[in-house]
Amino acid sequence: MKGKKLSRRLEPYLYLVPVLVLFGIFTFINGWNAYMWPLLVTNTDTMRTVQIGIGMLLDAESADYNVMMAGVIIVMLPTLLLFTLGQKYILSGALAGAVKG
Repeated sequence: MKGKKLSRRLEPYLYLVPVLVLFGIFTFINGWNAYMWPLLVTNTDTMRTVQIGIGMLLDAESADYNVMMAGVIIVMLPTLLLFTLGQKYILSGALAGAVKG
């Protein structure tokens, strides 16, 4: 009997899970793709992010596109993995308020 009361109390919070996961994914993507702020506040190459390093591979005289594309793929992997694993939560979280009554 006590377990049923607990599950009834927690039931409204279960609807928040997709929205919170979606918020977490978007927050991660925003932080992962930050480019300008680290470029402005860092003064040494060892403190800069991977995205800035890939941008520095482009040189005015020559560009090694093979190395740059390999770096882009490595940087994209966590984002693609996160979207693949969280696709169910992304759809249900984005459509949570769109239910017609």
